[in-house]
Amino acid sequence: MRVTTAPGPAARPAAPASLEVTGNAPGAWLTDARLTLAWSASTGGEPAVSYRVYEGATVVGETDGTQLTLAVGGATWHTYTVVAVDAAGNEPAASPSVTAQGMFYPPP
Repeated sequence: MRVTTAPGPAARPAAPASLEVTGNAPGAWLTDARLTLAWSASTGGEPAVSYRVYEGATVVGETDGTQLTLAVGGATWHTYTVVAVDAAGNEPAASPSVTAQGMFYPPP
């Protein structure tokens, strides 16, 4: 018995680079914060139509731009990666990860 696998997409989008935290501000409550992530656009391969931001294996946001602001708990740690998505929904390898702690105001 011979088994063959259909080929995948020839040129998935390249992994985004330069993922970084560009904003970290306390939210309206003492217990929440806003982290803004930014990255360079995917170049090479199929064009990216959107970007998905992952925390571990969970998609926490999606955008068609190269930055996203996420609401997080104040003083909580988060590690994110971002992937480019082509028109068919294919994802390449993820960007390098970035880790940040949500800003918080300590109690008086």
